[in-house]
Amino acid sequence: MSNSIAFDQAADYYDQTRAVPPEVEAQGVAAIAEALGLDEGMRVLEAGVGTGRWAIPLAGHGYRYHGVDLAMPMLRKLVGKQQPDEHPIILTQGDITSLPYRDGSFAGVLVVHVFHLVPNYRQAIA
Repeated sequence: MSNSIAFDQAADYYDQTRAVPPEVEAQGVAAIAEALGLDEGMRVLEAGVGTGRWAIPLAGHGYRYHGVDLAMPMLRKLVGKQQPDEHPIILTQGDITSLPYRDGSFAGVLVVHVFHLVPNYRQAIA
C-alpha cells in the first residue's frame, strides 16, 4: 500500500489550474529537452505524469515517452487528450517510490509538482 497522495480528485480541474500559454509551453519543452540532454528517439520517464501537461508536447518531439502516476483518473484524462496521430505515451499506474523499471532504462526523468505529495520522496529520488 502506498503512502503517497493520489491526486484522483483533481483530475477534472487539473489542466485549468496548471495551464500555460503556448509560447511558454514551447520554451518549457525546449528547456526540459536541453536540461535532460535529449535527442529524438531517447526514452524519457515522467514520474507523476498526471494529465500529460508536459508529456504530450514532449512526446510530440519524437522522444519515446513513458509516464507513471498513482492516480488512474489523471491517466484517463491523458489518454483522452491524445490524438491518434500523436506519438504514443506508454503509461503505467504506480507509485514513484517503487518504480517497475531497471536502473538506466531512461535517458532522463522528469518530475514536476509531485514530491510534495510523496511523504517518502527520498525513496522516489533514489
